[in-house]
Amino acid sequence: LQVKYKKKYNYTQIKASPDGQKIAYITNERGQYRIWIYDVATKKTKCILKNEYKLDRPDDESFPVLAWHPSGEVLTYIYEKHDVVLIGNYTLSEKKSIEKKMLKIKKVIDLQYSPDGKKIIFSGVNRGNTDLYVYRVIGNNFEQLTRDIWDDMHPNFIDGGSRIIF
Repeated sequence: LQVKYKKKYNYTQIKASPDGQKIAYITNERGQYRIWIYDVATKKTKCILKNEYKLDRPDDESFPVLAWHPSGEVLTYIYEKHDVVLIGNYTLSEKKSIEKKMLKIKKVIDLQYSPDGKKIIFSGVNRGNTDLYVYRVIGNNFEQLTRDIWDDMHPNFIDGGSRIIF
């Protein structure tokens, strides 16, 4: 990412849109994180989310997590605010976010859209266990796929979205 800043930030995650025209990234400065979208063509940057306070403490760089919708028009992010996990969708054309609570989930480790954009597979923590969940975008609900003592991490859709690997 060739974006110049006066301050040195800690980049925790960088994701390019499917068409490569936008780059979403997270900066973290002393615990305060921001989600940015950089437009490759115009070289303009926009902050879409700022959360937490600047404090001298160890940074939790596992939050938020990002995923682009296959259309490239929506950036999905999941973050924690006041012990509640929120899923947000920032729409590029409308330049606004819509956020919803994700009940029964304490943390999301990683997520990815299905090729058709109708589902999101994510690795989530509930009751101390990391399991896999499928979030249905249209219905705004999710289903737990695994329930075991092992950490199920970094899921991906394969075979056109018909199978999942992790």
